[in-house]
Amino acid sequence: MGLLLVSSSRIGERFPQRSEHLYRELKVLGHDVILIEAYDPIKGILGVLRHREVRCKIVSGFRAGFIALLLKPLIGEYFYDLVEWKADLCRDNWSGAKRVLIPLVELAEIMVIKKSRVTFNAGHTLLNPMLKKQRNVVIAENGYNDRLFDPKKYDRAALRGRLGVNFPLVIFVGKLTPMYAKYLIPAIDAMTFLNKEFKNAELWIYGDGPCKKELQKRARKGGGNVLFKGYIPHEKVPEIITIADLGINAYRTESLKLREWVAMGLPVLAPPEVEFPGVRNSKWVKEEIASSIVEILKEGRKAPVKLNTWRETAEIIASECKRLNR
Repeated sequence: MGLLLVSSSRIGERFPQRSEHLYRELKVLGHDVILIEAYDPIKGILGVLRHREVRCKIVSGFRAGFIALLLKPLIGEYFYDLVEWKADLCRDNWSGAKRVLIPLVELAEIMVIKKSRVTFNAGHTLLNPMLKKQRNVVIAENGYNDRLFDPKKYDRAALRGRLGVNFPLVIFVGKLTPMYAKYLIPAIDAMTFLNKEFKNAELWIYGDGPCKKELQKRARKGGGNVLFKGYIPHEKVPEIITIADLGINAYRTESLKLREWVAMGLPVLAPPEVEFPGVRNSKWVKEEIASSIVEILKEGRKAPVKLNTWRETAEIIASECKRLNR
């Protein structure tokens, strides 16, 4: 089946996004997929117009969805892949005068959903409450790459020995942007308390972004064992998950990395709003975070959580497109 996949994010980024995973799996499933990157809106518009004859148009993310909404009179029906609620991300990342635009962003996404033939919802908690009764919503949860994040492929003892890890290890992997920094700061502060119980425990932060210097300053001030490890190639992330004892989900919703972590049996600590198998919730203040980490370290690693894969997510989307385009 011929598909047009329009991605709001760049393909080949350091942290692969949902659209990149879907593109890979749709190709594996044998579909003829035309990929358009809409990170540059002009290129996105031109690409969509060039391939407007493709019957099944999947627009992934807000930027791609807004392009499809604007071009609907010219391109016809589209399927919207709701990756995350854009207005919430803007609230967490924007400052100053830009914040006056947030209600317009929210209204635009509501219109994108209402005008879509079907909206694929990436998670049960991602759909705005005002759209809960929307009839054209199909759950197509985020997945994980079970070929890369397969715990049977990695030897924990050997990897810890090779990397010199003989201490309790807490990790974070992701972009160091305001939305994550807000939740990373209490976790960094918690290391001061944790190191009173586990003197050699360390927090390794993988990633880069505009908040890195602020976070480094906070870590120096707190005096806990916090190391900033920089960028890590995606294919190396499973090794870090294997050697770690705990992952920090530094946001109030589930993330792609959270799924990868619990699928490999890594315990995850998250704010109270995150409801997900394999996740321990904590009040997000430094003392409570430290106390929860201590409990998790004493309990040890968990059995891997069985989750749907990206292949299964792609199958849901493809089958719905096929059903409605007969």
